Amino acid sequence: MVRLMTVAEKPTPRRVLDLAGQLTHRQLEQIWPKLHHLRVQKTPGVLSPRETEILKGLNAPAPAAKVDRFRKLIAKRDDKGLSAAEQREMERLVDVFDTLDLERAGLLAELSRLRGVPGSTLIRSLGLPWTEYV
Repeated sequence: MVRLMTVAEKPTPRRVLDLAGQLTHRQLEQIWPKLHHLRVQKTPGVLSPRETEILKGLNAPAPAAKVDRFRKLIAKRDDKGLSAAEQREMERLVDVFDTLDLERAGLLAELSRLRGVPGSTLIRSLGLPWTEYV
């Protein structure tokens, strides 16, 4: 059971993560850009304007409505199958997510070049998760 924090109690990273673990996917997607913004605010002058722009792009969530629809289509496909129109819709959504992944890979490559570090090192240093839309 997760204990609620009192107003006077300073949150710890562990406590914040415990509470975040109770959020839905949609809620996490809503707070992720805000957390990134807080991180940037706490380290002013460290990031160049382009790095800031790249990080905003890396942390931008997939559209929640598309993720929700995709999950519903997967559930329906697994349960009773999809109509031809639903199958085409699902394929279009896969294309959307693939495009987002390609854009993210391009941003990571650019930031890696700017900082002069390998991509894997960059991802670890930024604490970026591998994005999973579904």
